[in-house]
Amino acid sequence: MAPCRRIPRSSTRLALALYFFLATRVAAARGRYGVPLPATTSHPDFERVSRVHQNTLEWMPNFFVLWLCAIYLNDIAATSLGLGSAAAAGTLLVIVRQWKNV
Repeated sequence: MAPCRRIPRSSTRLALALYFFLATRVAAARGRYGVPLPATTSHPDFERVSRVHQNTLEWMPNFFVLWLCAIYLNDIAATSLGLGSAAAAGTLLVIVRQWKNV
């Protein structure tokens, strides 16, 4: 298999792993701060954890468009269209900053 075909596959697994990890953090925060379903507002620390998860979900469609460009065009086209690595780095920066006090 060509190296450029392995990169989208690996990045897809990492993106989905991050998304599911954040979902488990929201579930754990619900238990920790006593937030019943379907409430989304309560303790400020729970809202931070939930907001990180929601922001990541909002950026997933953009990520997958770049993913498709990387598969069907090439990695350089995907990078030039969206600077996907910069978006991923920005998402991680938001996660770290929002969870700093949690």
